[in-house]
Amino acid sequence: MRKATVFLGILLLFFALPGIGQEIDYVANGGMFYNFENEPYTWFVWDCVTPPMTLFEESENPSKDNVNPSDSCGMFVTTTCTWEGTTCDARFVPLDFSLSTTIKVKVLAPEAGRTFMVKLEDFDNNTNNPIEIPSTTVVGNNWEEMEFDCSAATTDFYTRVVVFPDFTSGIEGEVWYFDDVRLDIPVAVEKKGTAPESFLVASNYPNPFNPSTTIDFELPRSLQVDLRVYGPTGAEVAVLVDGTLQAGRHSTVFNGAGLPSGIYVYRLRAGGEAVSGKMVLSK
Repeated sequence: MRKATVFLGILLLFFALPGIGQEIDYVANGGMFYNFENEPYTWFVWDCVTPPMTLFEESENPSKDNVNPSDSCGMFVTTTCTWEGTTCDARFVPLDFSLSTTIKVKVLAPEAGRTFMVKLEDFDNNTNNPIEIPSTTVVGNNWEEMEFDCSAATTDFYTRVVVFPDFTSGIEGEVWYFDDVRLDIPVAVEKKGTAPESFLVASNYPNPFNPSTTIDFELPRSLQVDLRVYGPTGAEVAVLVDGTLQAGRHSTVFNGAGLPSGIYVYRLRAGGEAVSGKMVLSK
C-alpha cells in the first residue's frame, strides 16, 4: 500500500504541477527561457519579509517600440526591501550554456540610474553555490535589452534565472517592466520553402522504472555525444555517455539502484543539439 501511495504521488506531481510536462526547449526556441506570451508557468517572488509583499504580475506592454513590440510583459512593483526578485520556477533540466554564455533581458525602468541584476540558481535554491551576475545600470524610460555575462557558469546544475529589478536601492513603489529572458543563441537562417528539422531524438523504457531503464537514441552520423542524468534536486547523478559514437541506433542503461524514488531527467547532447526527457523511479 505504501509503495502504491508513493507511486501515485509521483505521477500526480509529474502531471499536475505547473511546468512539469510543459518544459520549453529553449535552444530550439531561439534561446528563450521565458516571456509573457501565453506563459503557462508559475512565478515566484522574493523580498525581505514573509510572506513577500512584492507585487509581480503579467501586464500589457506600456510602451511598444522596436526593442520590445510584444503585447505583454512582466510588471514588478518594488518595496523598501533591498533584495527582491522574481523567477519562472518551472525548469527541471539544467541550463545549457554550451552554445552561449550571454543572457539577455529586455527592461523598461522607471528612471535612469537604477540597477538590474541576474542570478543563477539550482532547483533546490542555494544548495549548489548560486552565481550573481553583476548589476547593470539601466537607461530608464525606454525599453533596452541588457546583457549579462554567465561565463562563470561552468557546471550543469543551474536550473533557473532570477531577475532582480531595483537591486539594493530599497525604493518604495517603483514600477518596472521586463520581458524576453533568453540566451543569446544565433538563429540559423532558413532556406526559403524549408523548415528547421531536429535530427536528435531519444526515449526511455520502461517508464516508470525500478531499478533500471534503457535510454535509446539514434545518430545520423558519427558525433561527439554527452548523455547525463540529473536527480530530483537538479544534481547530476550519472554520466552515461561521454565520447564519440558512430551513426545508427544506440542504447544505454541507467540503473537507479541506491537512489531515492522521484523524477529524474536525462539530457542528451550531440551535433549542437540537445534533447531531454523525464523518467520516474518508483520503488
